[in-house]
Amino acid sequence: MIGYTTGTCATAASFLAATRLIGKPHRSSIPVRLPGGEDIDIPVLDSGIDDNAAWATVRKHSGDDPDITDKAIIRADVSKSGNPGVTFFAGTGVGTVTRDGLQIPPGQAAINPVPRKMISDHLLALANGWNVTISVENGEELARQTFNPRLGIIGGISIIGTTGIVRPFSHESQLCAIRCEIGVARAARLDRIVLVPGHYGERSARMHYRYTEEPGVIEVGNDWGFALDLLNNEPLESILVVGHAGKLAKLAQQEWDTHSSRSLSALPWIMTEWECGRFTVSETFTTVEGFYLFTKTISGYNDFWTGIAEKIAAAIQHKVSTCRVAVSLCDMQGSIIAESSGVDQWK
Repeated sequence: MIGYTTGTCATAASFLAATRLIGKPHRSSIPVRLPGGEDIDIPVLDSGIDDNAAWATVRKHSGDDPDITDKAIIRADVSKSGNPGVTFFAGTGVGTVTRDGLQIPPGQAAINPVPRKMISDHLLALANGWNVTISVENGEELARQTFNPRLGIIGGISIIGTTGIVRPFSHESQLCAIRCEIGVARAARLDRIVLVPGHYGERSARMHYRYTEEPGVIEVGNDWGFALDLLNNEPLESILVVGHAGKLAKLAQQEWDTHSSRSLSALPWIMTEWECGRFTVSETFTTVEGFYLFTKTISGYNDFWTGIAEKIAAAIQHKVSTCRVAVSLCDMQGSIIAESSGVDQWK
């Protein structure tokens, strides 16, 4: 089932509130035109008029691919303005941009360009000159589960959406977040970037290395090909990649999308490398972490994992030819198990 974005919800709430302000009654749903030209009816929870302002609320529905904003209540407060166009404000639970490099300049409400245009198109069809404040119930708490703190968006979530609808199993928002993080790093004129697949890598990077302050650490997730292609066009001096060997070793096999359903396990390749070094394996393993713990009992294991780190670094370096690449492998406790050459400059 297709859901709708926070931008579509904010548009529906704003549009209904504006119609209330010009004398129309409350209605249980309101038609919203999506960026592609399709019209969709969005259910509305409630609305009202307070003095010279009106408000309406919509409950977000994410469809078959629920995210952290699924079922969040989005509210729009609307009033007439003496200024032409639409002026946007961040209400409770909506973030404010504090860094350069995003689509919205610092100091502005974190309402992205497409939702701003959707809201403006609907309201300006009724009259010229509006103030719109968007709020999200528990938005500040929800934002802690998003990329917003890393991007320098404080106080709540962003109102986003490019098509107006949420299609099942789309990871458009993840790719958008990576692009935004790279944009923020570019605006900060950083020449060193740290890439991590997730929590283990980020925690380890901050524990053991320098240059890991925001916005210099970018969480890639599984989308290494996408991120590295973007960074190949950036004027960077060096990149440090920090993460668990079970994830990063896939890169040495040219697996640039490391999602488990779309890539090979790293374990067979790692065990083959181990055996090629004239070591033997007499046990059965199901995880790279388990295999690593086994190797710790054998002399020479440090050199082996250093070699794995070097192979990963070489694969990434081949893909990103414009700057130096170093790789650090960690275990699930955040301890460093191996480093490639070039890591010393990060200490």
